[in-house]
Amino acid sequence: WSSAEDRALVDALTEWKQNGKQAQNGWPQDAWNSCAKRMVAEFDSPKTAKQCSEHWSTVITATDEIWDAYLEKHPNDKRWRTESFPLYNEIFNLVDGLIATGKGAFH
Repeated sequence: WSSAEDRALVDALTEWKQNGKQAQNGWPQDAWNSCAKRMVAEFDSPKTAKQCSEHWSTVITATDEIWDAYLEKHPNDKRWRTESFPLYNEIFNLVDGLIATGKGAFH
């Protein structure tokens, strides 16, 4: 995922929220399908709805031991250990006020 693709994903989800199409506990499948189509249209980057959803839900929190082991294999990712995510405020606006209750979860 490039920075431009990250921005497009956040922009697409922002549009869904502004149009009142965000569920209380997340995004409907139609949102992810729309995001995947946008990736192809804007970047000729074949992303699936599942890839968009999984990319969106990635959170980087780890102990020093885990970071050290990860960075041995992925040295190009070391900036994420100390730098904040550049779209943090935009993403915060997408999830502000949402509460995951587990209702409808499959166990």
